[in-house]
Amino acid sequence: MVRRTLDRGVVSSSLVFLGKLIFVAASVAVLNQRNGTPNVADVFSRGTNASEQNFAPGAPGRISRIHSRTNIKDGLDRVATGSEAHKPEISSSNICCTYYVSPFGSDEKPGTLAEPWKTLQKAFDTATAGQTVCLRGGIYPQYVDASAGFNQVEKRSGAPERPILFTNFPGEIAEIHGSTKIYGSYITFRGLPNGTRYCSAMHPCGLIFEGSRGYVLNAISIMNSSGPGHVTFDHVEIRKGNYHAGLYQEGCNNTITGSYVHENGIQDRNEDNGIYWSKTPADCRNGGLIANNLVEHNFSKGIQLYAGASASTPAHVTAYGNISVNNGAQGAVIWGDHNTFVDNILYNNNEIAGAAAGAQAGLYSGTTNSVQHNLTWSTSDPGGKRSGWYVKEGCCLKDNLIADPSFLDPARHNWDLKPSSPASEWADRVSTKLR
Repeated sequence: MVRRTLDRGVVSSSLVFLGKLIFVAASVAVLNQRNGTPNVADVFSRGTNASEQNFAPGAPGRISRIHSRTNIKDGLDRVATGSEAHKPEISSSNICCTYYVSPFGSDEKPGTLAEPWKTLQKAFDTATAGQTVCLRGGIYPQYVDASAGFNQVEKRSGAPERPILFTNFPGEIAEIHGSTKIYGSYITFRGLPNGTRYCSAMHPCGLIFEGSRGYVLNAISIMNSSGPGHVTFDHVEIRKGNYHAGLYQEGCNNTITGSYVHENGIQDRNEDNGIYWSKTPADCRNGGLIANNLVEHNFSKGIQLYAGASASTPAHVTAYGNISVNNGAQGAVIWGDHNTFVDNILYNNNEIAGAAAGAQAGLYSGTTNSVQHNLTWSTSDPGGKRSGWYVKEGCCLKDNLIADPSFLDPARHNWDLKPSSPASEWADRVSTKLR
């Protein structure tokens, strides 16, 4: 009798346990359906057609999956408890998301993990200082024709020490199509993971911005000259800004770091640049930071500091640790004054346009610009004019080097440096003095 009772108890416990397993599995299925979250392989196996971009597999422009597990426990808890929207949740990478956006969401929903919004514009119109918006993986299509304006416009601002943060959901890649304009201040866009010096085809960015179709708009415009600035793009990919620039800025205290800026411009060898840093306010003493970016294969110049051929602005801009390669015109152009351009690598630029006597870079104005410790090289003209600097006017060039930087594999767009590279010393150095 005792043994039979124990057997019934064991069977009863097993049935209860099995029932719980079925409930959890059903909850996960319901959550995924409510999120509209497709199979991970379906979302992230999509790659840009290599034949369209004339690149081999693994070349810039291909979308790669960032391998990381997604913690869905928070979502299950929300479905089970029915907790109210916008309570911050801790993800598997310790990102505290206030709101969620998904290509499969709806702007009529509350913006939770289970019921995300659909567009970045909805997040721009809602998020306030100190809040974080997490974008689920997938493609966010362009829905505003370029002739009608930017696809999404951010007019709100964060606050000092409390920026509004936009980031990709950990382990997923969010690809935003359609040009973006920023009027606000204290705004941060950060791609994850961000543990590498810069993201690239070899180290994919988790957050991608692609410009609007047609020859009308930059991919990204930062226009906050009347405000404090402090707009940051960190470890993001910026591409296909067909007109003028991948990233164009007018303002103060703005930053782009660790980002991959490529394939911008389609028409004008003088204007269609990768990074176009324009005018800074007269009272601005931090004209911005351009650091540790990979700027590759843009139609015109890689990095341009220029505002209507002014000898005084942009000013107080710092550019260091960037790699500017295979751009149609110069790898870098410096106008304005009081700017610092140090520890950058400029390689195989200006092979098409031939501006500035075909040089890798040009200095055009200023009495106190500091242009030091940069490395330049042209494989078509080693040691010749194409490998050096063009100086029209301005000061001051000092201790720059013409030498092969010894990249690991340029043919496969691997711009990491060999240990023997003459540039490796400053590539690994933390330039805290310039931050």
